[in-house]
Amino acid sequence: MENQQQVNVRFDAQGRALIPKPMRDALGVANGDEVVAWLEHGRLVLESRAALLARVQARYDDVEGSLSDELIAERRDEAEREG
Repeated sequence: MENQQQVNVRFDAQGRALIPKPMRDALGVANGDEVVAWLEHGRLVLESRAALLARVQARYDDVEGSLSDELIAERRDEAEREG
């Protein structure tokens, strides 16, 4: 499905909206799957968990070492300076 195609989606009385099948297929989601949703500049954005994970991993692909170890070391340094 082309990214720029638009469709009207209606909400029912319970606040549910039906996402058209071609859009669900393009997202790679099936019945029962969960997607991650957030508001961005007045828009509702939906992204599959797999796509979100791949995007975040790609952002930090060039990082060497452990980000968690680096964060722990920074917090320990801050604690020493405050104490």
